[in-house]
Amino acid sequence: MKKERKEGQLILLDRWGVIFAELTDEQAGKILKAMYQYKHKEQVPQFKDNELRLFWLDVKQWIDESNEHYKSVIEKRSKAGRVSSENRKSKQNEQMLTSVQNEQVLTSVDNANPKPNANAKPNANPKPNANAKGNDIDHDHDPTGSNFEKIKRYFENNIGDLRSANELRELKDLSRQYFADYIISCIDFMKYKNGRSVEYLKNVCDSQ
Repeated sequence: MKKERKEGQLILLDRWGVIFAELTDEQAGKILKAMYQYKHKEQVPQFKDNELRLFWLDVKQWIDESNEHYKSVIEKRSKAGRVSSENRKSKQNEQMLTSVQNEQVLTSVDNANPKPNANAKPNANPKPNANAKGNDIDHDHDPTGSNFEKIKRYFENNIGDLRSANELRELKDLSRQYFADYIISCIDFMKYKNGRSVEYLKNVCDSQ
């Protein structure tokens, strides 16, 4: 608005300053009043004075062009505002969609990996089942190796991976010396005691 007022003042001074200087005060007042009424009330003046009538044609053209320019600026700003608003809404919708998709993914992961039941309490003090020991050093309790695979899988699921070929041999020897159920009960006991090696398991099995 300040720029528009400044441009209007410059036009009056630069474009019509000489003409206004030649007009009488009465004529200049009539032109200025006509400019205001035409621009703001769309009232077209009817001058009887030929000099004012010719001068008015130039003034009217400038006012019409000024109004068209103003309307064009307003329309561009309004269009830019609508585009900006639509872009913001589109971005918000994308963020909402992404949030929903992420939530669905997290839900799927939670369903695929259920959390342990915090209310389920483990055995407070598991002890090896000595009745299932079967300590017979002269008898192979696992001729097919199936018990060893069962014991190895249980050990790795509860304690961790075997750390060396030596541990693998020691665990296989235990599977031949003792029954599988007994060794598994010893694994539960060593887990409770934070034991981490097959050697620890062997000591548990041998000490019962």
